[in-house]
Amino acid sequence: MLTMTATSDGDGARIALPTGEVVRTGDPDAGAVLSRALGRRVEPASVPPEGAALDRAVPEEVLAAGVTAEVAVEETVIGLGAPPGGGFVDFAPLHLIGTATLDAIGAASPRGTAEDVRYRPNLVLRTAGPAFGENDWAGREMAAGTRNRVEPMPGLGLRACAGVYARVLRPGRIRRGAAVRLL
Repeated sequence: MLTMTATSDGDGARIALPTGEVVRTGDPDAGAVLSRALGRRVEPASVPPEGAALDRAVPEEVLAAGVTAEVAVEETVIGLGAPPGGGFVDFAPLHLIGTATLDAIGAASPRGTAEDVRYRPNLVLRTAGPAFGENDWAGREMAAGTRNRVEPMPGLGLRACAGVYARVLRPGRIRRGAAVRLL
């Protein structure tokens, strides 16, 4: 199994192979390393090739006939929800799923469980509501995590802020690498 983690240094995705070897999609030999690991020719790309598509089993038929049944497929164009500049998102840059939905899918499956990785979500949210409650989230805004809220100046009330405002007490030159300490 390959595991991928995002990087923020511009070198592409970091891919850890089962052997412990690590390759970045931006490495010149990434295609060769991945091809050897997967046993077929592959090449990392930052945008889908022109006309790239995949066959997707019709979900309703799978639910009705079972996961091993021969069912109809639909062709889906890769990157339909990609932001300007490209990307490999199916329908949107983020995919959220609730644990109540995963629990319901698992209860209906022969194995009695559903792994979140099968759906490739960006966030799995612990939900106590009904299964498929995500349907009610469409068109609404959601805040994830806590925001740093402080009163930046007296009388302004709490605001979402990052950093701190300051004023100069003694003018001078600051050089890169200079030590900084709170007094």
